[in-house]
Amino acid sequence: MVRGKSEIEITENGREKLIITEIPYQVNKAELIIKIAELVNERKIEGISNVNDESDRTGMRIVVDINVTKWQV
Repeated sequence: MVRGKSEIEITENGREKLIITEIPYQVNKAELIIKIAELVNERKIEGISNVNDESDRTGMRIVVDINVTKWQV
């Protein structure tokens, strides 16, 4: 089984962000971001307001802004 790594970060105003720091081998980062955006536009995923690639030389960082105040299972 191959997995990535992520964590939840809470901003000063109480909003939540999903921070993806690792993705599985052979997963294209740009295609992953485009696919997430497509799913949001098609209304198959709800609660996401924005997806940003904040990667730099020090490491990978994909930020997914969450609209929902509490996680729903």
